[in-house]
Amino acid sequence: MKIIIRAIVTTCIAGVIFLTIMAVSGRMNRSMELKSNLPSAAEETAENLLTKKYNVTDKNQLEADFLETLAYAIDSDSDIRLKINAADTEKQLLSVSVKEEFKHPNGKDGTMSYDRTVIVNKLKEEVPEICQVSYYLSDTDCYKCYEVLTGDVVPVPKDPVLEEKTFMGWFDAEGNALDQSMMVTQNTAYYAKWN
Repeated sequence: MKIIIRAIVTTCIAGVIFLTIMAVSGRMNRSMELKSNLPSAAEETAENLLTKKYNVTDKNQLEADFLETLAYAIDSDSDIRLKINAADTEKQLLSVSVKEEFKHPNGKDGTMSYDRTVIVNKLKEEVPEICQVSYYLSDTDCYKCYEVLTGDVVPVPKDPVLEEKTFMGWFDAEGNALDQSMMVTQNTAYYAKWN
């Protein structure tokens, strides 16, 4: 008889432990899923807010798009409630609160909520402009060629050497001598002057 009572008590304790583990792991999984997918859904919706030119007074469409984006990202059978705290197209800002309601394996109700505020990055990455500085020994014989960023100081190569000629310096097509402190603003060619 003692063995049967111990078996029943052990089974009950194991069942309670199993349900507790299921409840805790289920809550953690839901929490991590919502917490990790909320930022990307908010950012995507904020970008759509700018490109679709929403009328912010009509938040129903905005909420529907946000929930659709979030629903694609998470795998949940729970109810998700969304509250748009702020949506401003001029400031490119979207602030949302999400509340997830679900049932634990023991039948009790569980909830979790997260807030997220997103500001769309308006800064555009500037692509540096590259200029080419070429040095020629004659009209067609290229000695050195450099690619430099606009605004950098003009690079100067080592003086060339030709038999029976003396190098006098580098000059542009108009005959102006190279100024080594000059900033590069466009593609430029310099020609060696010989004596």
